[in-house]
Amino acid sequence: MELKLPESIASKRDITRLLRAMEAYSEQALQRRVSLKSAGSQRPEPAMPRSLGELLEFNSLDNSEGSFKELGAELTRVKDESPVVRVAFSSYPDDDVLRKIVGWFRREIQSDLLVQVGVQPMIAGGCVVQTGPNRYDFSIRSKLLGSTKEFLGVMQRVK
Repeated sequence: MELKLPESIASKRDITRLLRAMEAYSEQALQRRVSLKSAGSQRPEPAMPRSLGELLEFNSLDNSEGSFKELGAELTRVKDESPVVRVAFSSYPDDDVLRKIVGWFRREIQSDLLVQVGVQPMIAGGCVVQTGPNRYDFSIRSKLLGSTKEFLGVMQRVK
């Protein structure tokens, strides 16, 4: 199975939460089936977590026990083996921006890539991207520090 991750599932933390939600949903569904067989009670169908429903739909899977086992194994593989890009911003980006960033990385770099977002207020704006030993600084702070001579020249002309 080649798992496709929706952009809302960006990081290892998201996958861990999804695995827990999948486990809880499976347990509730099992309890419902047991109670239906033993007592004939009309226990309602458990609510499907939104992220799990989105992942199932994105991969055209059903919510059967077999699909969940295969999905769980594949999610664990992705969490353990996929490359991670770390992106730091001056403040946490909103969900739409984050989805666009994740989508771009997955389209342009690798489809199962995970993105870990962090916050570093001192970068002032822009972002810093790190993957393995490579670090790319697209921050306003680095632009300002890199143009110190120009800034001093402008300030002297202002006097």
